[in-house]
Amino acid sequence: MIEVIPPSARYEALSKGGCCDVMFFESPSWGWQGREIEVDATFPLVRGKERLVTAQKEGRSQEFFNNFKGKSLAGVKGYHYLIAGELKASNELKDDYTVYLADSRITNIRMVLGGRVDLTTVNDELLAALEGSRQINIDNLLLSEKSDFTYELHLLVGNTGKIEASTLQRLLSELGRKGEIDRLFRRFNMERFQLYRPSTIR
Repeated sequence: MIEVIPPSARYEALSKGGCCDVMFFESPSWGWQGREIEVDATFPLVRGKERLVTAQKEGRSQEFFNNFKGKSLAGVKGYHYLIAGELKASNELKDDYTVYLADSRITNIRMVLGGRVDLTTVNDELLAALEGSRQINIDNLLLSEKSDFTYELHLLVGNTGKIEASTLQRLLSELGRKGEIDRLFRRFNMERFQLYRPSTIR
């Protein structure tokens, strides 16, 4: 059974008595340290980057991203952001910045394009998936040339005893040998971010 979990509930979802045994496309570095939750990670599947984006406007250039003074930011509840060299949870940003928290990055992009906020952070994988999409025209976005930070995404396995990370890795390897993993990455235009290759994982 697949559960859709909001980012702010992901720790509870993998905790003892939580609803889930495995979490897809998650980084162990995103707030899992210091919590009384035992998790194990598979080999990384994706290497992604995050960058600031704003709406394209006449006269607006890369200098717009140099500081946040007087600017509003959109974030996602439960996400982590690298701001001024420090990785912070989204709720912590409100202490120092004007931040509006939504439930998805799609909503954040729409807020930027609609002029409701000045900036948001988007990962390159989402931008790639939106290329040519009728949902959002990313050509109307100005993308920062500098990435905020780079991360790797895994499958995280909770300590429920129902499945182990090694079992998931074996299943992923079988799917990889059949070409299913490559087809999935191609479907979402994400081959350039793909770390997992059947030839490199045994």
